[in-house]
Amino acid sequence: MTHDFLSDQYEIPAKSTSYFCSFHFPPEMDRKHHIVAYEPVIQEGSEAFVHHIILYGCYDVTKAHLKDSDKTQGECYTNEMPEFADSCSSVTFGWAVGATKFHLPPDAGFPLGTDDQQSPEFFMMEVHYDNPQKISGVVDSSGLRMTYTPTLRPNDVGVLQSGGVYGIVVPPKQEKFRITGYCHSSCTKEWVPEGGVTFFAYTLHSHLLGVDIKVEHYRDEQPLHILAEDKHYDFNYQELRQFQQNPKILPGDTLKVTCTYSSLSRERVTVGGLATEEEMCLAFFFYYPKGDVGVCQSFPGFLFNHFDGLYTGLGIQPEVVNYDSYSLVSVYEALDNISDWTDEKVVTVQKACEKTYPVTYCLDNSGHMYNYDVFNPEDYPPIEVEEEDGEYCAGIISVGSRFKVNFLLFLSSLLAARSLYAL
Repeated sequence: MTHDFLSDQYEIPAKSTSYFCSFHFPPEMDRKHHIVAYEPVIQEGSEAFVHHIILYGCYDVTKAHLKDSDKTQGECYTNEMPEFADSCSSVTFGWAVGATKFHLPPDAGFPLGTDDQQSPEFFMMEVHYDNPQKISGVVDSSGLRMTYTPTLRPNDVGVLQSGGVYGIVVPPKQEKFRITGYCHSSCTKEWVPEGGVTFFAYTLHSHLLGVDIKVEHYRDEQPLHILAEDKHYDFNYQELRQFQQNPKILPGDTLKVTCTYSSLSRERVTVGGLATEEEMCLAFFFYYPKGDVGVCQSFPGFLFNHFDGLYTGLGIQPEVVNYDSYSLVSVYEALDNISDWTDEKVVTVQKACEKTYPVTYCLDNSGHMYNYDVFNPEDYPPIEVEEEDGEYCAGIISVGSRFKVNFLLFLSSLLAARSLYAL
C-alpha cells in the first residue's frame, strides 16, 4: 500500500531560500503498520527548485490539535506555524536532491498506527525550495510517497540527528576549515538501551561550502572507528547510504561529526543557519530499536562564554555577547563586519571552534530537552587511519587499538522557533 504527502499548489516565493511546512494525517488504520519504503514525488517543472523534503512526526499531541487549528500550512519557523509545531521535531523520513527511492532492511520498519507514542498522530512536511534566480510564479505540489504494510517486521526504526548548525563560523578565502559537533556520552547513556542500538543507514549534510564530512565513534573516550565519511561531499548528491557493516552504539558512546569547508569563493564570513548560503554540519542515522530521542547535538562553547578568546582575538566588543542582551544575530553581525581576515584571526576562529568546551544536549521525539552537559573536546582527538585508494564514502573504517553557562536561556530562545534545525 502507498500513501502520498503532497504540498497543495504552493507558489514558491521569489527569494533564494524558503521553507514551506504543511501538516498531514496518516491513512486511517485500526492496527499497527510498518513503513517499509519511501520515495520523492517531484512535480514536473519543479526539479530545479525542490532541494529537500522531510517528514517530521508530531508527538505528544493529538489529532484534535490539528483538526481544531486554522494553521495547517505556511512558512516554516514563523508565526504562520501553529503552537504545536514544536512537537513535530523528530525525522520520520526524508529526501534530498540526488537521492532516489529507499527501501528499509527486511527486519525493520517505521511504526505507524500505534497507540503507545511510538508512532506520530500526524506529520509535518517541510519542503526546502532553492530559488537563487528569484523566479516568480512557480506553483508546486511536490512531496513524499510512503509504502506501508500490516505485516510487521521485528524492529521499529528511529532517526537520530547529530552534529550542529548554530555557532558555525567559516572565515572567507579558506581552502580547508573545520567545524565539529557532538553527540556526547552524557546523552547516549540516557536514551540508548543496555543492549545498544544498531545503525543501518546514514546521510551526511552540509551546504555549498562542504567538501568533507566525517563521523567518528568513541567508547569510554577511546577511539573505535570512523563510522562514516564522504571525502568528496557534493551538495547536489545526498543519497541515503547503508553501512557496509552495521555498527552497534552502546550507552555512553560518543559520536563526533566533523565538516571541512572550502570558502575560497566567499568574500565574507559564512555562518550557520537555514539558508543555502549559510552552513550546516549534520549527520542523520537510521537505527533500531527506536528510542525516545530525535536530536543529539552540540553548540560551540564560545556562544555562552563572552570571555572566550574568540571575541578578544577578533576585536569584538563585550557588549555584543553580554548575556543581558545576547543574541546570536548580534554575534553574527559583528563577525560579518570583519573585513580584514588575517591568518591570525583565522587561527583564532579555528581554535575557538575546536578547543572551547562544547555544550551538548538531547531532544526527545516531541522536541523537549532532557539532557545537557559541557565537556572537554580534547578527550576526543581525531582518529587517524591509513588512507586507501577510492575510499571516499566509507561506512565504518576500523582503527583497532591505535591509538555552567547561560545555556538554557539561549536554547529556549531557539526552541521557541522550533529546535530541530532544518536542512
